[in-house]
Amino acid sequence: MIEPSLHPLKQQLDVSDPLAALKAEVTRLRLQNHFLRTVVNEMTSGVIVADAQPDYPITFVNRAFCTITGYAPEEVIGRHCLFLQGPGTDQAAVTRICEAIAAARPVHERLLNYRKDGQPFWSQIAISPVRDDQGRVTAFIGLQTDVTAQVLVEQALAEREQLLRAVGKMAQIGGWELDLVTQRMVWSEEMFAIHELPIGEPPTPDVALWFYPPEVHHLVREAFERCLATGAEWDIELPFRTARGQSRWVRSIGQPVWEDGQIRKLRGTFQDITRSKENELALRASEQRYRMLADMLPGTIVFMFDTGLRLTLVAGADLKRLGIDAARFEGQCLTDLFDEPHRSVLLPLCYQALLGQSSRIDYTFRGEIFDTSIMPIERASGQISGGLIVGRNITAERQITADLLRAKEAAERTERAQAAFLSAISHEMRTPLNAVIASAELLLTDTLTPSQRSLIETIRIGGEALLALVNNVLDLSKIEAGRVEIAAEPTDVRAIVHAVLNLFKREADQKGLLIEAVIDPHLPALIVSDPARLRQMLMNLVSNAIRFTDRGGVLITASVIGMATDHPQVEIAVRDTGTGISAQQRSHLFQPFNHVDNDQTRQSGAGLGLAISAQLAHLMGGELTVAGQPGQGSTFTVTLPLQPVAYSPPVTAGQSVASGQSAVLRVLVAEDNEINQQVVLRLLQALGHQVTIVANGVEAVQKVQQQSFDVILMDVQMPEMDGEEATRRIRALGNQIQQPRIIALTVYALADVRERCLAAGMDGFLTKPVRLQDLRNALSTNPVPSQPSTVNTWQSDPVIDWTVFGELLTALVDQQPEIVTRTLALIQHEFQQQLDQLRVSIARGDVEQVQRLAHRLKGSARQIGAVRVAHAAKALEHAATARMQLEPLFDALQYAVTETLRLFAESQSRHENHR
Repeated sequence: MIEPSLHPLKQQLDVSDPLAALKAEVTRLRLQNHFLRTVVNEMTSGVIVADAQPDYPITFVNRAFCTITGYAPEEVIGRHCLFLQGPGTDQAAVTRICEAIAAARPVHERLLNYRKDGQPFWSQIAISPVRDDQGRVTAFIGLQTDVTAQVLVEQALAEREQLLRAVGKMAQIGGWELDLVTQRMVWSEEMFAIHELPIGEPPTPDVALWFYPPEVHHLVREAFERCLATGAEWDIELPFRTARGQSRWVRSIGQPVWEDGQIRKLRGTFQDITRSKENELALRASEQRYRMLADMLPGTIVFMFDTGLRLTLVAGADLKRLGIDAARFEGQCLTDLFDEPHRSVLLPLCYQALLGQSSRIDYTFRGEIFDTSIMPIERASGQISGGLIVGRNITAERQITADLLRAKEAAERTERAQAAFLSAISHEMRTPLNAVIASAELLLTDTLTPSQRSLIETIRIGGEALLALVNNVLDLSKIEAGRVEIAAEPTDVRAIVHAVLNLFKREADQKGLLIEAVIDPHLPALIVSDPARLRQMLMNLVSNAIRFTDRGGVLITASVIGMATDHPQVEIAVRDTGTGISAQQRSHLFQPFNHVDNDQTRQSGAGLGLAISAQLAHLMGGELTVAGQPGQGSTFTVTLPLQPVAYSPPVTAGQSVASGQSAVLRVLVAEDNEINQQVVLRLLQALGHQVTIVANGVEAVQKVQQQSFDVILMDVQMPEMDGEEATRRIRALGNQIQQPRIIALTVYALADVRERCLAAGMDGFLTKPVRLQDLRNALSTNPVPSQPSTVNTWQSDPVIDWTVFGELLTALVDQQPEIVTRTLALIQHEFQQQLDQLRVSIARGDVEQVQRLAHRLKGSARQIGAVRVAHAAKALEHAATARMQLEPLFDALQYAVTETLRLFAESQSRHENHR
């Protein structure tokens, strides 16, 4: 190619003269070289030429190279072409450049080099080999472009993107953008993580919609369409299900992107708020529980505050009497509400609660004394979300305490130890003691702090111990007065032994003792005796054995002796590996108010149990004896006359009184209603079975994977997981567990319910209320036909089905008479609580809650024979479903409950008088 500037000169030369032609060529080449050098020097990119010698010396650099590097040409010529690298230079890139040069092939790299003054800069380098006419490499030419500014921008963008990605991951916030023209969706990595999808192509909007439950699809569509129509942004919280089926809560924020006056794109954020939503719902539920509890408990006030000391809940039945306006207080800060001296006393304790410390003080407010607890509120994660102030008015209790102290001082000056007075006062003490124990048991069902639970458990245990003492004193007074009547009825010794064994197993386990029973297979299934008194004697003996045994165990045996004689006997022995008894101690062991020793440090009772047991054995035609040596344990033996019931052949091992039924079945009861739990528990215990109770299907599935059961009594309708789903999951476990028989418990007797239960994998069906004979038949492989029940209309129904209630009463009395009082107190509490909840729900217009509560009350009432209450609850349930007026039906239900409780109380009174 001939440059334009050389063309006129060429036309002037005479090329016929060789010398002239040579001169002309030299001149042309010189001009061409000057032209090329000028062009190269004017380039903004650095140019470097290196000779193809082994050390690749530099032979030329242009002006731009010198400007970029700060070196003069004479400082560069002759040096190695890679002399600009330094400590930060990527050696892998240098190696690739060297390999390309050695192979005489072009190479492109981005490299960190260093200027003459030591400052680093980024170069985009392109190196190519230069070949002669024979194809030999004679040199290398490189182009160097300073891309430092570009690299810094790229690094800043990468760091910003990394920061945004990290922040989004920590906050669980994803970002998204939808191009409305191309319908192309772009997601951040966290969007895929929240959806539990692999990173790739995001789903389309229509597909993404199905990650939400169908009932909220319209909310998503409305927000989307409103934004497209009006440009309105959205910010909504929605339930959500991931690709792996995990239930979550998300917060979706979206806004339009305008271009040329039109919405071209939508973009927004997407945040997983499951934890905060659960905390919010839990806090709301907690506040509601505290509010209801405070309103129900007289003399109790509750203040709940957040981490900023702002009151979120003020509740209590006595607020108005104390002049506290809950509506005005809620939302206020404690620092603004408290005046001196309250501020200096309470605020430090509130701050301690926010640090995780609990406090308890007696606090005087407006002349009244409050037992005040200030404690932290912890979330499931362990994070403290606020604090709680619970004040219980103990002014009257303090007065009572003072009065009791004065009474004690007066009593110490007089002697009132006469037997008649002791017997009378024992009767009077039983009722309040039963109330104390029942109240403690009910309190233990609430959400409590460990300290509260420990205190209430102490109250319950102490109350039961005191009640046992009162009962013993009463029994002793009856025995000494000759007023004890011994029953003569069919008695299942096996069932009694197993029931007592199960009753004390937990206590034995807590002491690390082994407790077992061995029963003679020749023992008749039923004998004539007094089952209640036999159970009482055996409980006294086992209780003593465990109390005085620290290592080893306790063995209960039941056998037949003297079968070949005219007077066969049943011998029940309780052997222990405890401290043993000397001959001198045995001489007065069965005398009232005597102990084995008088060491006050030993755990012991009043010394009545053995005396009562010995006298009961005598009244039943037998005797109680003791054998043993100090340090070798003791054996207490009850010997009673053996009188079989009609023809009752011996039961072989593994069989019990119910034909075909196992001696002791391991029964799991899945039932959410507390009254129903207690009723079924008592009925099963009356049949001599081992019983475990859970409150819902989730717990049932977990329990069968932890231990084996023979039978599960499964309530069909329960919270969290119903009985049908629980059955399906248990059957799905297959051979991983010992598959039990599963029997449905339900208030429904409809054919479709039965079919659903059987389809789920259940084996049987029991309709509430559960009758004792029906339960025995269901658990037996050879059931005895029961009489068909009749169904009356609402008008002809009695208030109470005394057949159902009588069976329950009999089962309770057979175990322990005091359980009747506790159970009736529990029924009264449960009915009143459900009435209060119904009243609140009706006032709020929450018909769905009314429907649920009425259904639950209906099941409870049927289980205990409260027919009128069950029908009234059923009518209220149907009215709520049909959105009818509820107040008249609620009044009828309230009247039915009042009448039922009255009749129950009269029945209990008659029962006490009979005893």
